[in-house]
Amino acid sequence: MKSKMTWCLLKVPLRWSLALALTLLMTTATLAQFDALGDKDRCFLGQLAYCPDAPEAEVPEKSEPKSESEKKETKGIERESVSTCLSLPPRIAVSGFNMNTHCQIVSAAGIAQFEALQHVFVDALDVWGVVPGGTEVCFQSSGVLAFLDANDAPRTLYVLQTYERDGMTCGMIDNHGTVVQLNSLPPIAGASATQPTSEAIAAGDCLIKLTETVHLRTEPDGESFGLVWMNSEVPVIETIGPWHKVIFEGQTGYISRLYNTVLRGSCE
Repeated sequence: MKSKMTWCLLKVPLRWSLALALTLLMTTATLAQFDALGDKDRCFLGQLAYCPDAPEAEVPEKSEPKSESEKKETKGIERESVSTCLSLPPRIAVSGFNMNTHCQIVSAAGIAQFEALQHVFVDALDVWGVVPGGTEVCFQSSGVLAFLDANDAPRTLYVLQTYERDGMTCGMIDNHGTVVQLNSLPPIAGASATQPTSEAIAAGDCLIKLTETVHLRTEPDGESFGLVWMNSEVPVIETIGPWHKVIFEGQTGYISRLYNTVLRGSCE
């Protein structure tokens, strides 16, 4: 009787132990099932080695070393500059420049050296780099133009001869500096009334041909009293800045230098 009771007491823990062992075995098998991914699953997760149709990795071709001439050509392209004068707003136009000429709009603070100009300041453009002779700077609104010559330190102030073209106020410069548009020109000590390009130059035996019909004026930027027709060939008496003094059909007057080609002689 006693041994039978002992067996019954031992039988319950054995059942529990057996049930626990079976549970652990099933859990381990389940975990093993989830851990062991199939080839299809591994391929889906980006493991290309398990993808049966995966393309072979492409090996980049080695580029051959460049020759010296190719290296020089590449350097030339890298060094090629683009003029910032091409990206100005419509209110300012620059012509006669090259790709090594650069432009930047400046505020009244940029001409602090000439305090008197700040009270009549309208607009200003700084031009630097390689500035060809006869570079034209035009502003949309009317006014007078001054030039702060960067060849001098401190800068020299010149009054530019202004003229109208396509509804804009224009002037010409021959070197780097700042072109300033003003409402009026106040008296300034040390200012030169002569711009660098306004010195009269004897033209000698100069003959030009007009590429456009232009006004014949009484003086540089003066009143128009006639026209000089396109394709006309006219002699030049002298050159004053952006103006030619010419004789046309018996009348002497001034025309713009912008719209002609030189047929003979020196007109500079």
